[in-house]
Parts: sequence; C-alpha cells; structure tokens
Amino acid sequence: MLYLGKHINNKAQWVKGEFDDKVEAGFSASQLFRDTIKTIGFVGGKLGAATEKAMFYYFSDGTKLKITSSPISCEVIE
Repeated sequence: MLYLGKHINNKAQWVKGEFDDKVEAGFSASQLFRDTIKTIGFVGGKLGAATEKAMFYYFSDGTKLKITSSPISCEVIE
C-alpha cells in the first residue's frame, strides 16, 4: 500500500486544504467531520488532546491541527 504521508510537507496545512475544498463543495458538517478524521489518519496524524468540542492532532513533521465540531472548523495551530 502506498503511504503518501511521508511525501507531504506540512501535513496539517494539507489536511486543512482538503477540508476547505470540501467546505467549498458543500459537504455537510457530519461528512466534513468524518472525512477530515479519515484524512488525518491517512497522513499519520495522532490525537493529542480532546475536549467536548475540540480535538487536537499532531503530525510527525511537527505541525498541529485543531478540529472543532460545533460549528465545524479546521485550523492549523502555529
């Protein structure tokens, strides 16, 4: 199986770009959430912390991502 995660620079920004594309395409919030979690796993993101409304993911390249569920949002953490 091909693992693209090792070929992607700034994994958090890449996931954010995928998220933004799906928002623009009109995906529902539940579909956005499911697809984003799958995309994070695809590039090797690991859940670092979670609250009721937010999850923080860390990637091997040192980048970080925050996903909030209500309202759905995705943001790269510097």
